[in-house]
Amino acid sequence: MMGLDSIPRYPTPFIVPDIQGQTRWTVSIPPDTKFPPSSQEMMTMNNQCQKVSARTREMYHKGPLATGSSDEFFLDVEEAETQGLLRTHHGKLSKETGRFAGVDTAAMKGMSICKKSMTFVLEGDDAGLGNTLMMLWTFYGLAKKEGRTFFVEDSRWAYGKYSDVFDNLPSPKCQPPARHHMLPCPFQARHLIVSSSSAQDSFPELFAKYRRTFGTSDEARDLWDLARSGYDSLFALHADDSDYVETRIQDMKNKAITDFTSPNTPIVGLHIRRGDRHPKEYQYKDTYIPADIFHQSAQKAANAHFGDAETQGKPHEALLVLASDDPTVHEEPDLQRAMVAQDRIKLASKTSMTQTRQPVAFIHKFIEEAFGWEGGFFATLFWNLGTESKNNAANAPKGVETGIPEDVLRRMASPSDSTMQLRAFIGRAYMMDLAVIAGASDSIVCAVSAMGCRLLGVMMDWESGVKGGHWINVDQGYQSWQGIDW
Repeated sequence: MMGLDSIPRYPTPFIVPDIQGQTRWTVSIPPDTKFPPSSQEMMTMNNQCQKVSARTREMYHKGPLATGSSDEFFLDVEEAETQGLLRTHHGKLSKETGRFAGVDTAAMKGMSICKKSMTFVLEGDDAGLGNTLMMLWTFYGLAKKEGRTFFVEDSRWAYGKYSDVFDNLPSPKCQPPARHHMLPCPFQARHLIVSSSSAQDSFPELFAKYRRTFGTSDEARDLWDLARSGYDSLFALHADDSDYVETRIQDMKNKAITDFTSPNTPIVGLHIRRGDRHPKEYQYKDTYIPADIFHQSAQKAANAHFGDAETQGKPHEALLVLASDDPTVHEEPDLQRAMVAQDRIKLASKTSMTQTRQPVAFIHKFIEEAFGWEGGFFATLFWNLGTESKNNAANAPKGVETGIPEDVLRRMASPSDSTMQLRAFIGRAYMMDLAVIAGASDSIVCAVSAMGCRLLGVMMDWESGVKGGHWINVDQGYQSWQGIDW
């Protein structure tokens, strides 16, 4: 147990007697601590909270808590300060107080502090966007059910500002709390801070509590509902991108009516992920699911759209719409007639880059040589965006020892403005791909190993999409509507 004089000057949970002499535990975060905490700091704090909670319960001869159960011995920061168990001020506030998407500090001056909140931190060490987006939507759904104001913190996001990829979030009706009141643990904290990396600790607790209160017998549907809540409330593209997507979808629907013999021609979306994401299907786990499997599933979807009586056993046409991280997929014989989901922002192949003299059509132009996206999206490619191989060492922070792999050095370095612009282009292209596929398609064929496939499942209607068989998974594996691959 600790008194005020012995509280460490670093973030930590600790055991303390309350004003009635009862043993409790709380979390101390000095106000001058940098915000937001790093991924490692959040995971470390979660581990420490579990240990301190367990130790406190042992002192009362109490057993372990069931998942999703609140700890009656935890004392939140505000109560601990009120009781004099924590100092109200440890010193001057940190200059690094984070950046909240959609929050105008000046405009919110005078507003009350939120009573309960959840802050989702967009991290800077994850090249992927799909997992982050699924967790963002799901945590929003949980926050909404718990009556928490939801904030998105983006100061270290690998893709830049939230508003570089999406439209601005609506401004909340209350101010974010003091940063030292925002805790990564326990999950019952009045002001909770979460991220993709800390989700393995916080999400099971929050979801278990949600299921006891609001859940059904269908766990998969419960997860889908949470993610769908986030999608409905948060998914908004830039105004120009949104206008383009709406026009693109309408053009495809018109084409399905005018360019085919049947006026009822279905649109089948194909989402094909390659790069560093391999299928769950054992025979393809070290390679990729062949394009013809996607095409065959699309053909089955088209036939099912018309029914046996109309097709009379003959294959029926469908308008195929293709989205892929690998620009060469469109060259596959079965997919050459497919429309690309969007051509506003493109991932270029090396061949197309050397043949064209109009680089504005592509998001990536390397200085030393043409370097394309054949094979798809790889994290190493992402971290190399905007750098020249001759100058990789120049991107490393001062004091970094040589011998560290170059991709790690680049990830540690502060990216240039042009690099951040390129990353934002990738994010916008990915979002437009998903928006067009989800908005235009009668059926969608994809591989559940790719998070983009699961996102599309959330973006479709449950009854007609997932349950109705129009969201078609060609891969093996559980249909998990969460951003965690356990």
